[in-house]
Amino acid sequence: MNRQRWQRIGIVLSLVWLVVGGYWGHTIGIRHQAATSAINDMCLNFDTTNRDTSQCQKQLLAMQASDRRLWWTDVLSFALLPIAGGWILAFLIARRNRSRSP
Repeated sequence: MNRQRWQRIGIVLSLVWLVVGGYWGHTIGIRHQAATSAINDMCLNFDTTNRDTSQCQKQLLAMQASDRRLWWTDVLSFALLPIAGGWILAFLIARRNRSRSP
């Protein structure tokens, strides 16, 4: 196979992985948010004697802010890092094969 054909295949696979990896990272981020919601529900249900829920609300807001940062990290890392790694690996293999060929 010639090099241009491999490059086209790589571009198509990269675009497919961009969608698949982004969706995968998104679902993991959603799971983090669901865990945060469950922890908040536990906090509210545990505190039955003292109805001051301000502490639970403060914890929830802090955890939600952290979850938003983690969500973007998950989406970007699952979508982009494998693509970059694949292209670097392909470049190294092509370079090695070029140096071996007479």
